[in-house]
Amino acid sequence: MSSRGLSRLGVANGPTGRFTPTHALNESQGAFVREFVANGGDRQKAARLAGYREDGASAMNAFAALGALTLEEGNVYLGSRLTIYSEEDAWATLHLPLLAFTLICDSHAILGGMRRSFAGEDSRGGDSEWKPEDLALVQSYISRVCVCTADDDGLTAEFALEPGAISAGMGRGKTALFQLHTDQPHPELGGGMFCLLQFPQRFEGEDKLNMACNLLNQIEMTDEDMPPHFGAWCPGRAGNIAAYVSFLPNALHRVNGIAINVAVWAMNRAARAKALLDRLDAQEADPESTQEDC
Repeated sequence: MSSRGLSRLGVANGPTGRFTPTHALNESQGAFVREFVANGGDRQKAARLAGYREDGASAMNAFAALGALTLEEGNVYLGSRLTIYSEEDAWATLHLPLLAFTLICDSHAILGGMRRSFAGEDSRGGDSEWKPEDLALVQSYISRVCVCTADDDGLTAEFALEPGAISAGMGRGKTALFQLHTDQPHPELGGGMFCLLQFPQRFEGEDKLNMACNLLNQIEMTDEDMPPHFGAWCPGRAGNIAAYVSFLPNALHRVNGIAINVAVWAMNRAARAKALLDRLDAQEADPESTQEDC
């Protein structure tokens, strides 16, 4: 079930608050959004526009739910990836409903979110079905291996990127920041849970950051060693840093253990992405490096 186009899904065997895009749009991204809105939010025109502009893809992926708009070899597609290992037994309880909702809502999340946020339409709003006890359950699992706090509206954890690292207070580049927010409804999908994983590595310039985010989205579609890919890489909230975002709509709350799985996937993604981001840093220092090194 894999095809090139606006949508691609890879399967491998083996009123509490307002949703905030992960970053303030720069001038180039703002121009892309204005062009998108002027075209009436047409998804085919959006694909053509994004296909020529990595900053456009970054702008759109700030509204991602369960998949990433990805540019590759002149093509543009909306992609997610699920790798299933033989010892897993979660098809009916986790994988199937996650895949179903990805197919149903993915393009609507990005295109509808942009339209509502930048064309003056009201956000859908709505309360989250994830409650403090859900966040406390996630905390009980991941606090065994990292610093983690939770309150009524969210959860914050720091994942070590170097041996012995505990918190960002130990110095730049040692931890990735993971957050779950239940008080930020998606402008198009309404209530749910916003998931944000941010990395400390800073890129020199927005162009390099946008290129890195698109490359990471490409790698997510092909690297079976990465955790399941239901989200998108885009610029983060503080400076020129990379972030991985997802949004779980309320309908997925009934999927038992999905929030715990998302947190565990984020922890594993932090470890894997650290090596990838380090290689991208090395490529900036060595222009002879190629993308294949990643």
